Amino acid sequence: MMRTPCTILISLLVLASGCLDLGSEPPAARCVEGNCIDGKGKLEIQEGSYVGEFRNGLPAGQGELFFKEVRIYKGSFRHGLFYGKGEYFFADGSRYVGDFLQGHFHGKGNLDLKTGSSYDGEFRNGLYHGRGVYVYLDGARYSGEFRNGKPDGIGLFESSRGGYMKGRFVQGELDGSAEVYVPGEGKLEGEFSRGRLKRLL
Repeated sequence: MMRTPCTILISLLVLASGCLDLGSEPPAARCVEGNCIDGKGKLEIQEGSYVGEFRNGLPAGQGELFFKEVRIYKGSFRHGLFYGKGEYFFADGSRYVGDFLQGHFHGKGNLDLKTGSSYDGEFRNGLYHGRGVYVYLDGARYSGEFRNGKPDGIGLFESSRGGYMKGRFVQGELDGSAEVYVPGEGKLEGEFSRGRLKRLL
C-alpha cells in the first residue's frame, strides 16, 4: 500500500521528509512572477516551485507544484496544503487522482500504481478506508470494505483463475462465516479464523 505523498506545507516553507532534503534551515523562497500574496504568481523554493493562486501569502485555490521542474501535483490548495480535488504524480510513475484533505488522500480517489495494480474507492488519512476495489497485477481483484489500508469487513476476492472467497475479512484474512470456491475442487462454506478454516457449515 502506497502511503499519502509528502504533506506540503508551503506556509512553513518545508517539504516534509522524503520530498526534499532541506537540512535544518528552511529554504529561501522568492516570488518570481505575479502576486504571491493575494493573487496569481510563481513562488520558487529550493529545487521546486509553486505556480498558481495565493491568499494571505499561501497557496490557496488552483495551482501546480513542481520538484526539479517536474510537476508532482496539480489541483486545489487551502492554507498551503493539498485540499479538495487534485492529481498527484509519484516519482516512480504511479498516479493518484481524487480528493485530498490537509495534504492526505482523503475521500474518493483512484490510485494507479507503477506495479500495474490499482485501487478505486474511498481513502482516509492516506490509507484505503471504506468501500473500494483493488485490482492486482495478475487480474485478481478484491471488492468490498477496507480499513486502515487492508481488506476489512464484507468483501469478495476473485482470483484470476476463476476462484473466489466471499465473506468477512479482518486485516486481509477471512474471519467468520465465508464461502470459498476453487476451480476443479468445488465450493465450501465454513467458519474461518484469521484465514484458517475452523469448521464446515
